Amino acid sequence: MSTAERYVNDMRSNATALLDTLSFFNRPSFAVAQSSAVSIPAIFPKPEIIQDNAEINCSFNVMNGRSVSEKFLVKEYRIWDRYGEATLDREYFSSMEKSPDHLIFLTGLIHSQKLLYLLLSKEFGFEYSPEKKEDLKIWPTSIKIEMPKMVRKNQDVVQKMWINSVKPKGNNQYEVNMTSEYEGVIKIESVSSIFFVNK
Repeated sequence: MSTAERYVNDMRSNATALLDTLSFFNRPSFAVAQSSAVSIPAIFPKPEIIQDNAEINCSFNVMNGRSVSEKFLVKEYRIWDRYGEATLDREYFSSMEKSPDHLIFLTGLIHSQKLLYLLLSKEFGFEYSPEKKEDLKIWPTSIKIEMPKMVRKNQDVVQKMWINSVKPKGNNQYEVNMTSEYEGVIKIESVSSIFFVNK
């Protein structure tokens, strides 16, 4: 048999094997296996949903008499273990020149403390209620912000937050490292000291 003939025979064998494989995926037994796999429960649990009508306000001025303000109207918090999300609308006002409507990083920092509070309440087993006194105090000791461009969105802005580590420091004190982002644009990294209020 020549080299060319052996090559043709090998190609035919490979094609036959491929057809056998494809026919297997079309068998009823494989379809049943697929349908049963779909019924497996989702890997991630459902989040705790918090809707507390939160409003976060930030107001300041750089030049005398020219105020800038922003309000977050939080629609919903979604809380998992060491990960959380918030969906919010935002209102912006500025009396300064050439100051376009955009998410102010200061408001973003303030709201990050609220979202971190909710995540830590779950972490330490405190039941959150907007009416009760605080269980935790959060004292940021290191903050890094990256804001390569403006977030101009007003409706359904999403913030995401990850708790990277929780380290005990003794006497009901902890050190927490977290990362957060707004719309995948503004990134915040922080280290905070956490204190229990009533322990």
